[in-house]
Amino acid sequence: MYQKAILFFTLIMLSFCSCTKDPKDGEGASIIDSLLTNTKIILEVYDFENYQGDIAVAIYNSSSTFNSETLYYRDTAISVTATDMLIEIDSMEAGTYAISILHDADGSGDMEMGGLFNLIPQEGFGFSNNPPVGFSEPNFSECKFVVEEGQSVFVPITLIYM
Repeated sequence: MYQKAILFFTLIMLSFCSCTKDPKDGEGASIIDSLLTNTKIILEVYDFENYQGDIAVAIYNSSSTFNSETLYYRDTAISVTATDMLIEIDSMEAGTYAISILHDADGSGDMEMGGLFNLIPQEGFGFSNNPPVGFSEPNFSECKFVVEEGQSVFVPITLIYM
């Protein structure tokens, strides 16, 4: 009988208490990314000559598709806002990747060519690992790097203007 009386009074006391939601708490639970394991690539792109156009980023995960204009693992375009930029690419899968970038200053979506026999790039470009560039593009093995699950991999790329 004593236990029923305590339970009864406890229920009465709880009925006088209220739980109200503070409006500044938002609509529901939120997730803070820094508490989760997020596999990502952070591009550090250096030496933009101007703030015109976009930086086009193509990520490849295969040597057979490397530097294809249509076959890539992921791609994105971001407005140029500074001479040096950090670009985060979240939710990557663990794997081996190579990256090519183009400073598409005129927004055409293509590398503008000019000069002798129309063979000289007129816009900035670069590759992961910053391999030396001669008369041809580097290959996948020169540009590849590994991303493991849960890592944030920093990839510096210095733009080349000819």
